[in-house]
Amino acid sequence: MGQIIFVTGGASSGKSKFAESLAEGRTAYVATAEALDDEMREKVRRHKARRPADWLTIEEPRDLSLAMRMLPDAVACLLVDSLTLWVANLLDLTDERVIELARRFVADTRRLRAKAIVVSDEVGMGIVPGDRASRRYRRLLGEVNQIVASEADRVYLVVSGLPIEVKR
Repeated sequence: MGQIIFVTGGASSGKSKFAESLAEGRTAYVATAEALDDEMREKVRRHKARRPADWLTIEEPRDLSLAMRMLPDAVACLLVDSLTLWVANLLDLTDERVIELARRFVADTRRLRAKAIVVSDEVGMGIVPGDRASRRYRRLLGEVNQIVASEADRVYLVVSGLPIEVKR
């Protein structure tokens, strides 16, 4: 049964860089971002440049279970970056379906022999968004984060590049 490490924090807090530092052995990186504009293309480029060249990259914006089925047996570490974008990519689904997929993701991750590192933004520490769609997204991501954090073996909150261990 694999270990789950959950890394959360604010936008641009250093979550991804810290999560990458926890990876060891043959690592598969599951990217949920879709580079749909210049800003996101630049962010993806920076992330790719920072990662070791021998890491396997799987780009899968919606189906994390499929991404895990694509993993070779030799993978010792899985890094999923990020649930923030994954939930955004699923907003066309019902809340119940997104929660079901989150639970399936955790169950699939638990079955891996590899260590899994999962990254997500903590979006509930700011002001309440003014529009319904943004409030739904914040609430839904918060629920998904809670599901993963409750099942994780270790949880880190990254603030200004500094990881704080929340759960061990």
